[in-house]
Amino acid sequence: MNYKISLINGESTSIGWSADGMGNYEYNVVAIYNYDSTQPPLPNHITYVFAFHDGQPVALVDQSRDGGPRLTETQNNEVKSNFAEIAE
Repeated sequence: MNYKISLINGESTSIGWSADGMGNYEYNVVAIYNYDSTQPPLPNHITYVFAFHDGQPVALVDQSRDGGPRLTETQNNEVKSNFAEIAE
C-alpha cells in the first residue's frame, strides 16, 4: 500500500502498509479483512483494518456504502481484544 491520506474518525491522517507495524505512517497497517454480504441493502460490506497507531494496536472498521472508506475504531470488543492479544 502506498502512502495515503485517509479519514479516520473524521480526521485526515496518513495510513500505509507495514509488515511489522512500524513505519512512517500515523496508522501502520499489518492486515485487512473484508466481508461482502449478499443481504440488502447493497452494497453491504464490513472491512477491518488492523494497524498500529503510536505503537499501540488498533482495529479500524469501515462499513460505508458510497464514496471512499470512512474508518473508525471498531466498537466490537471481541475484535479489539483479539487483535490486541495477537499483537502482544
